[in-house]
Amino acid sequence: MPLPGGDADKAGNRYELQWTIRRFIRLLTEDAVWIELEPIGEEGDRIEFRLCRSDGRIEVHQVKRQQAGKVHWTIADLARAHVLEGLRNHALDNDAEFVFLSTLPTKPLPQLRDRAQTIKDFSAC
Repeated sequence: MPLPGGDADKAGNRYELQWTIRRFIRLLTEDAVWIELEPIGEEGDRIEFRLCRSDGRIEVHQVKRQQAGKVHWTIADLARAHVLEGLRNHALDNDAEFVFLSTLPTKPLPQLRDRAQTIKDFSAC
């Protein structure tokens, strides 16, 4: 586990860059049409970039390498890092596919995803 601070920040930035470059490759293979890095305003709030797939669907990506002293992400961790806010703003409000990437697993998210797929009305969420 890295210690918090400069070295960890640099490693996190490299991890984000590597993921972003892999998404650029999707442009070359025509699996994606465009990519917009850190969009200005609300469109870019809490995300690294937006990607338009060749089928026209929009993906928004949030990358967090890991957390010091942790072995997985909890709901509280995701809320503290504003990941859930980004999920709500982009996936629910803009009908985009939200992609969260980390070297650490997100223990509760698969269960939440499964539950969310059965909800008919998100207005109460």
